[in-house]
Amino acid sequence: MKDNKTEELIKSCSKDLFFNKGKLNASTQEIADNAGVKRTLVNYYFGSKQKLFDLVFEELRFTFKSLLHKAVSGTASVYDKVSALIHYCSDFIKKYPHFNIFLINEINTVGVNKTERMKKYHFPELNIFFREIEAEMEDGKIPQMNPLNFYINIFALLSYPIIMRPYYDQIFEVSKKEMDELYASRKEVILKLIFQHTQQQS
Repeated sequence: MKDNKTEELIKSCSKDLFFNKGKLNASTQEIADNAGVKRTLVNYYFGSKQKLFDLVFEELRFTFKSLLHKAVSGTASVYDKVSALIHYCSDFIKKYPHFNIFLINEINTVGVNKTERMKKYHFPELNIFFREIEAEMEDGKIPQMNPLNFYINIFALLSYPIIMRPYYDQIFEVSKKEMDELYASRKEVILKLIFQHTQQQS
């Protein structure tokens, strides 16, 4: 009989292995070792490593989309929504840095038009958020641009430094603690950057 605790343990440990430690091609044995269980249990609970990978990816995708929805929905100001978006997504990307790397690899391998996963990141509230951004631009509170560019800028500023961190850790002669503090401060840095025009006018 399958045990829910064992199943969740394998999922949690594989999630960490795949998307935190970046071992996207980890073997079934590595997954079992990471969870502290016998290798045969991975296939027993999930059928195959690929099925397990797909399952934990979909769980993370749903979590990420839920964070986006939570940030941009409701009646808060655009500034507060963007602040929440940066906060939620920064923490997620920091915890699972290889989630975005997998998406990039999948797009390059499968093609954006051949995967349904890409289509699941859009939801009606996002269109409302874009209209709110446009209204802020018309009021002169945000520099004029395509709202999609504004949105893309946020994720470019969030994702790129995390993806490139292993490289930066090697070329800059600073301690891990200093780099951790640098990355922790980026939430406020990004917020100031994208609302710099507003701050200069106020």
